[in-house]
Amino acid sequence: MASAAAGSDPGEAIFTSTGSNTWVCPDGVTSVSVVAVGGGAGGPNGSGFFQGATGGGLGYKNNISVTPGTSYTVQVGAGGAIASAGGDSYFISSATVEGEGGGNGSNQVAGGHTGDGGGDGGGGGTARGGGGGAGGYSGDGGAAGNDSTTAGSSGSGGGGGGGSGGAVGGGGRYASAGGGGVGIFGEGSSGAGGNGTSYSTGGGGRGGSSGADGGSATTEPRGWYGMVGGVGGLYGGGGGAGGIFYSVICAGGVGTQGAVRIVWPGDSRSFPSTDIDQSSSVEIYINNVLQ
Repeated sequence: MASAAAGSDPGEAIFTSTGSNTWVCPDGVTSVSVVAVGGGAGGPNGSGFFQGATGGGLGYKNNISVTPGTSYTVQVGAGGAIASAGGDSYFISSATVEGEGGGNGSNQVAGGHTGDGGGDGGGGGTARGGGGGAGGYSGDGGAAGNDSTTAGSSGSGGGGGGGSGGAVGGGGRYASAGGGGVGIFGEGSSGAGGNGTSYSTGGGGRGGSSGADGGSATTEPRGWYGMVGGVGGLYGGGGGAGGIFYSVICAGGVGTQGAVRIVWPGDSRSFPSTDIDQSSSVEIYINNVLQ
């Protein structure tokens, strides 16, 4: 059971339910620091040489003035469905601090960011490529690899690594891997890019700053190896492109949702690394309800 912090005692609120949420500022809290990660885009189906999905961006802003008892908007971006963009995440407004969702479809631009710092998501690989990694605290997510099992690039500044492209041959093109996600507890090690191997699923990008790894491609119900694109890693990893086997089109991998974390007091706790470890007093919101 979470409990609200009072006065200037260290505390935090974590939002992972996608959509619009509300945070009520506790008594005695007059400044906060916030990190926001956008949702990763979803990879395309294996019907052509489409680019893999891009990763969500990460933005942070420190020492934001707030008023006790006031309600503030917290938007958490959803992960992109197949061939769809990820959603934006922000606190108060997109102009305050934001991690943009990764682009897909006609907009392949990786998720950007707004605030004092952060990083953009990694780009998706071309020609049925892998998913891009989520942005880091002081650098961008890793770009994904392409067809023929090209490896993804490592993230920078704590960002997630890009997923590898799939193999070519055996009557089709194997699906690609998802990009690595990023954690919300401050800057850590950057995620390595995923490695590809011949006639295989391709390796998922590793998570940065304790984020989750991207998924390798998985098997179709028909039993074919490595035909469904790998999912992105939490938070903000982009999905890999689907495969195609003797004209049978297989699904792309979905992108992974974003998150928003608020810590206080904002004048002494600041991202990317000043006293932003998890507090003993934590407010966790699920479906807009304090747990």
